[in-house]
Amino acid sequence: MQRQALALLLFVFGLIACGNAMGDNTAKLIRFFSYHSDEPGCRANPATDLELVVDADHERWVIVAPRRVISPESERKRAGEPLDIEIAEPLQSTLRQRLSDSRSQGRIQSGESNITRIKIVSVSHDVAGLGMGKAQAHIRLDFRICINGDVPESSVVRTVTRNGPDMSTLWHQPRGEELRHGFQQAADEAFSAIVDFALHPLD
Repeated sequence: MQRQALALLLFVFGLIACGNAMGDNTAKLIRFFSYHSDEPGCRANPATDLELVVDADHERWVIVAPRRVISPESERKRAGEPLDIEIAEPLQSTLRQRLSDSRSQGRIQSGESNITRIKIVSVSHDVAGLGMGKAQAHIRLDFRICINGDVPESSVVRTVTRNGPDMSTLWHQPRGEELRHGFQQAADEAFSAIVDFALHPLD
């Protein structure tokens, strides 16, 4: 009886150890390509960046960002499908919606005619292991804000980081639609944070 109890105890500890190991190794198993711009200030690199315009009353906004961040072929095969993250157009859509909401609620006031550029400087995304059989899709975006030119309003590069929902790594490695959903949720929250800062930089 004691031997059976001991065997059961060892089995349970073995499952826990296995789950911890898989969770801790997730960040090492899945890594994705990152983007970085070497262009100074808010200038665009025609080879890699889009310049998307959003007009709002007396202001013009310009998104300077890569169309997407792509995962290399080796990671596509391991994940089971492409896991590219769209950047420029979703950020433009978030900004356009926020400006529309502010206009409808009467929060936009007429003032100087400015051209504000939001430049994505770098993007990195990965899967972060949390231990205990859990992981999260993680994304980091560095950005600059420039007003009426390509010179940033601050020498400091702003940073936003966001995580997707918890994913189980106890019995399998996250892949396919689960990863895509996690990265998309993290990216959408990051875009919203960037737009919040651009609209209210001194709050």
